[in-house]
Amino acid sequence: MALAHCLPFAALNDAQHAALHAIELDNHIKPWSANQLRACSTNGYAAHAWLDDNLTVLGYAVFMPNGTDWELLNITVARTRQGQGLGSVMLAHGIAGAQAQGVEAVFLEVRASNLVAIAVYERFKFLKVGVRRGYYPSTKPLVQEDAWVMKLHLEAAGALQ
Repeated sequence: MALAHCLPFAALNDAQHAALHAIELDNHIKPWSANQLRACSTNGYAAHAWLDDNLTVLGYAVFMPNGTDWELLNITVARTRQGQGLGSVMLAHGIAGAQAQGVEAVFLEVRASNLVAIAVYERFKFLKVGVRRGYYPSTKPLVQEDAWVMKLHLEAAGALQ
């Protein structure tokens, strides 16, 4: 998938930040606020948005550096662009950034029911290393969903390059 632009959150204009937040609202049961997304550019996170040739935001990924590890905090693709490989492009970009910084591992949490995302992470050689019981809210009252904790040893990531 060829994309015209990959920009750090700090380089986005107000309309693009609004579009980023709209994607967040459209994809998550408990979305981040617009302020939380904006703060990613000042909190030392590796936060990037992907835009098409018209500078329309298509998706974004937020990684939190934490010493020798990074954590994928959020990766979201606009519903109209899901299933086209953009999530894999964003994930590969983040992994490459972590490798360039000498990071040893990348962690993430994913809903146990999100089989599409789990398949992508497994293609990138993430391994399930734990479960957080009742971690995610669900659309059902008083029901929480488990999260899988997954880890990628970065030396394993090189096989995909």
